[in-house]
Amino acid sequence: MDSPRTSIIMPVYKTAHRVISSIESVLAQTDPDFELLVINDGSPDDSAQVINRFLEENPDPRVRFFNRTENRGVSATRNQGLDEARGEWIAFLDSDDKYRPQFLEKLHGYAQRHSAQIVTSVLSIVKPDGSVTDRPVSALEEMSGDDAALRLLKGQGVTPYVADKLVRADLFEGVRFPSDIHRGEDALTTLALCLKAEKLVSAPEVQYEYLMDTGGLTWGQVTSVDESLRLMEAQKQLLGEKMQTLKGRRAFDTSWIITFLNSSQQALFNNTAEGKQTLQRNRELITWKQIFNIRSVNLMFFGAATLLKVSPTLYRRVYGLYIKRTYGL
Repeated sequence: MDSPRTSIIMPVYKTAHRVISSIESVLAQTDPDFELLVINDGSPDDSAQVINRFLEENPDPRVRFFNRTENRGVSATRNQGLDEARGEWIAFLDSDDKYRPQFLEKLHGYAQRHSAQIVTSVLSIVKPDGSVTDRPVSALEEMSGDDAALRLLKGQGVTPYVADKLVRADLFEGVRFPSDIHRGEDALTTLALCLKAEKLVSAPEVQYEYLMDTGGLTWGQVTSVDESLRLMEAQKQLLGEKMQTLKGRRAFDTSWIITFLNSSQQALFNNTAEGKQTLQRNRELITWKQIFNIRSVNLMFFGAATLLKVSPTLYRRVYGLYIKRTYGL
């Protein structure tokens, strides 16, 4: 198969216990015109052996396995997948998540009917106990790429993830995942793709199951201040002249607050000197000017940033209750 409709890129790292179910969710797609690029990123567990054994027992020419012995990180792994991809469309799947059976069929249908270069689905949350909670869905929505980029920054209807999206391969010309940013690299790449796209369609269906794992990268570590600042500087460079507009500045300020809120939330549950220092610096970097600038953009983040500035202790209690109720963590 020289030119499949879709290339699906799956980085693998320390997911030997779940990677086969992820692969099986791809093989179960109702749209069979795909290639699956499974790339082991020097995983220290037996992921490679598990994958090799499965492929020997279940040979499928649509699956290509790359067993890299050196760990280079998720960005480099995804970039390798992009370099190897032969499809007209690109999709991503984390090796502990799953597609629902109609992920490709449904998203391709929306892309064709609406002439969109990016289609996004709704995420379902899989909790550590195995229970699944579908996130609320809204009506189908079309938007320009520029509008999608600003909405992504504002946390309004466009997620920062690549895994819940289907993207035209030609949008990746000149776009890769940053190797010098290790938290939020999804958001940066998604922002670049939106800025290049003419149209994005937000599909009103849940098609991707995301594992909410407290031991994983997103939930288990504290993002350093320097890392967050690198991410924000990269966002600023991508926005370019849009930073000079009121809409662009408000979107950027919202993204700034979201970024440092996320890091602060990690630090609040990390009882180390490093966590306390990160929290203090994050609070300083979120300014009152930015907080009031986003008041008309997103009341939830306005309120959260205000509470964090006034009382970290109270914020920790409120946020802890929110996480427990929403995710069962």
